[in-house]
Order: sequence, then structure tokens, then C-alpha cells
Amino acid sequence: MAAGAYSSRVLIGNWSEDLELEQTKLREFLDRKERGGLALDRSRAAARQVALSVADDGCLHVGDNCMLLNECTSGFLSVDTADSVSAAGTKHFGVATALSETPAARSVFVITRAEEVYDDDGRIRYGDKIRFGTHEALSGKPLFLHSQLVSTTSYAKKTRFQELSVTPKGSWATVWEFVHFDPLLRFEAEGRVVPANGRVVLRHCATNAALASPAVPVVTSFGAAFEACVHTYLNAHKAETAENHWIAVLAVPEEPEPESQLAPGGNWL
Repeated sequence: MAAGAYSSRVLIGNWSEDLELEQTKLREFLDRKERGGLALDRSRAAARQVALSVADDGCLHVGDNCMLLNECTSGFLSVDTADSVSAAGTKHFGVATALSETPAARSVFVITRAEEVYDDDGRIRYGDKIRFGTHEALSGKPLFLHSQLVSTTSYAKKTRFQELSVTPKGSWATVWEFVHFDPLLRFEAEGRVVPANGRVVLRHCATNAALASPAVPVVTSFGAAFEACVHTYLNAHKAETAENHWIAVLAVPEEPEPESQLAPGGNWL
């Protein structure tokens, strides 16, 4: 009866319980603020600008900071930390493709190996088992791109295909591989280096389905976006369509400015 009916300064009813409740709420609020757990803090961290890796040799490398651009939606894969759900004791966060072109903590992923490679030179090749983790500016510890087979509790909200999320637990469900976008060249491309800023297909190793983003609008805490899921879209020739085509975007190295060639007298050569 007394809860919320009186101020804690009025010693009527269960005033001691009301005072303890207010103090508990204040302690929880300060604790979340200190850990950066407030919604405003998470939004600021997600929107923080970060630098992309530079494609000096035109290839992808282990540890590169990249953005994943979808050809169908022209959106970049982005994490929504406000869209969270717990499954089997592990927290998962939603992922969509957003149109923002600015490299931010929520849209930059770090490429890491999921298994050791013999005579590793650091370059990523078609068929290598890799993981995509979020940048440390987003959550400190990395969150890995994750998917699993469709079930009654796990599916994409709009398309009902495999759900795409990020989770802190690394497992076989967070392992991916690059494959050539042209099925006719896929076999001979196996083992070759993956070019930066080139068209590729990302295959989920656990389910053998491809990362996708159809032009299906969704609303995230950062505004309008397009749904991201895991499903292989095929055309009449059994080739993946634009929904499955991605570009791993790296920064382009700056070209050195040409040196001025002047004669000793000050005239151009």
C-alpha cells in the first residue's frame, strides 16, 4: 500500500522499505553508469568513429579492421547493442545493415582466425576459417558474428531465415569463410588471397548458408536499416544474387604527391 504513495521524507507507512528501495535504485544506476551500461553510454560508444585498416598490398589480413558492405542494400553491417536477447545463458545482440558510411565502433569488424594455418603469412585466403569480432571501442571484449539453424526461438524477425547476431562466446557457430562470388571460379580460387574492397560471398561454416541482407526495412535504435540474416539467395543459374554479395571495405592507401621538378634556375624541366 505504501510503495510510491509517500515520499521517503514522510515517516508514514513502510517508510523504511521505501527509503531502502530508492537507495538500491540509486546504487544500481551509479553502478551501471560506472560500467558504461547506460543506454546513452552504449549509444555513444557504438557511434564512436574508429579507423579502418589500410589495404597496402590490396589483400585482407588477420587483424584488419574492415566494414562489410552489402551490394543489395548498399548498407554496412552494423551492431545494435540495444537489441539484445539471452539464449542458453549467453547474450546476443542484433545486427542489420545501415546506410551510414562513417566507420564507427558498431560497424567495424576485426578479422581473426578460427583455426591455425600452416606457414601463416597473415593474409586471408578463400576457404580460411575466420571470425568477425566487433571493435574493442564497442564493448571492450569482442562480440562475434553468430548464426544457427532456424528454430522456434531463433529466426530472423522479418524474413524468418536464420537469425544473425553477435555474441561474446566463440564457437563453431561463429566461424565463417570467404568464397569467390562466381561459382564457376570458386574451385580454382580456393587457397588464393582474398582481395580487399572486392566482391565476395561469406559462408557460415556451421550451416553452409551465406550471409545476406535483403531489401527488407527494419527499425533499430539508430534509425532505419535493412535486415541481415543468413540465407543463400540463388538465381536461375544457381549463383548467389546481390543479397549475398559483400565487400570487405578497407581504407585505400594515399598516393604520394608528385615531386616538383624544377631546374636550378627555377624553370620547369
